[in-house]
Amino acid sequence: MIHKKLNAGCGNDIRKGWVNLDYFNKKADYIWDLRKLPLPFKDNEFDYIYCNGVLEDFTEPAEIILEFIRICKVGGRIELMVPFETGTWRSIRHKHPFTLTCLKSFVYRTNYGKPNLPVKIIKLKYEHDCSDYGLLKTIIIKPLTWLQNIIPYKYIELTPLKFFLFPLPQCKCIYEKK
Repeated sequence: MIHKKLNAGCGNDIRKGWVNLDYFNKKADYIWDLRKLPLPFKDNEFDYIYCNGVLEDFTEPAEIILEFIRICKVGGRIELMVPFETGTWRSIRHKHPFTLTCLKSFVYRTNYGKPNLPVKIIKLKYEHDCSDYGLLKTIIIKPLTWLQNIIPYKYIELTPLKFFLFPLPQCKCIYEKK
């Protein structure tokens, strides 16, 4: 069975065997501005949607996530990677901060804790891009990431601990469409 996968906002991360969508990279399969909704895809078209380092650039990222849900097949997954709120402001283009709480609460928008969207959370954790850190990755970053993920995230996000998360983590969330 062939799975259809979308790399939304791919930038220079062109993936073979994926549908690569980007506004700036003319080598992408689709040149499309994510602010222009609906996306040029049918309902329930993709088995997997990956979006890394994109949603923080938009004032209304929820609308884009809802569009990902529309084009994702039932049983398909949507993987989002966004900078943690303290790292959001590293770029002048960033418009929206994220926390794990924010990504979780998106699913529980109303109904007092009962899911209102046709998705469930598969994974919700902090992650670091360690590709440039070498030995520092093994000695400091991996143990720090482990520690950050065993502490309940409300203690990190609601206390001064969030300012001591070096290097700044990303929030990783995987939704599965029901």
